Amino acid sequence: MGAAHRIAELREVEVDALLECAEDIRELLDYTVAQQQELLGRIWSAITDVAAGRKRALMRESRLRRSAEQLQRQAGQALSGGRDGYARQAMAWRATILHHVAELTAEQAALKASEERLSAAASRLQEEIEASCIHRETINAEYTTTQVITRPAQAPGGFSGESGPRETRGRPRARSATGRRGCSRRRPGWAG
Repeated sequence: MGAAHRIAELREVEVDALLECAEDIRELLDYTVAQQQELLGRIWSAITDVAAGRKRALMRESRLRRSAEQLQRQAGQALSGGRDGYARQAMAWRATILHHVAELTAEQAALKASEERLSAAASRLQEEIEASCIHRETINAEYTTTQVITRPAQAPGGFSGESGPRETRGRPRARSATGRRGCSRRRPGWAG
C-alpha cells in the first residue's frame, strides 16, 4: 500500500465519521420536532381547558346576574308591601351575589388573558416547528448530496453520466424523504 492509498483510506474514514455525525444530527432534529409537537398538543389542550373554564364562569355569572335582578324585584315588592325586613335581607343577598359576579368577571378576564398568552405561545411554537422542519430538510439534502459526492459509484450514472439510463443522469433521484410528523415529506427541488 502506498501513501496515496493510505491518504484515501483516511479521507474515507473522515467522511464516514462526518456522515455518521450528520445522521445523529438528523435523529436529534427528528426527536426535537417530535418533542415540540407533543408540547404544542399540550398547549392546545390547555387552551381548550382555559376556554371551557371561561365559558363556565360566564354562564355562572349570567345565572348570578339573573338572581340579583330577581332579588332586586323581590326587595322592591317587599318594600311596597311593607315588609322591610324581607327587603333588607333580599338586598343583602343581592350584594353578596353582585360581589361574586365581580369575582367571576375578574376570573373571566384572567382566563381570557391566559388563553391569549397560550395562543401566542402555540403560534410561536408552531413557527419553531416549521423552522426545525426546514432546517432538518436542509440537513437531509446536504447529507444526501454529501453521500452522492463522496460515493459517486453508488449513484446511478454518477455525475459524469458514464453509465445508467439517460433520465437518471445529472441530479440523483430521491428515493423517499425522511420527513416525519407534520413536516413536508418531499425535499424541495428534488425530483421524486
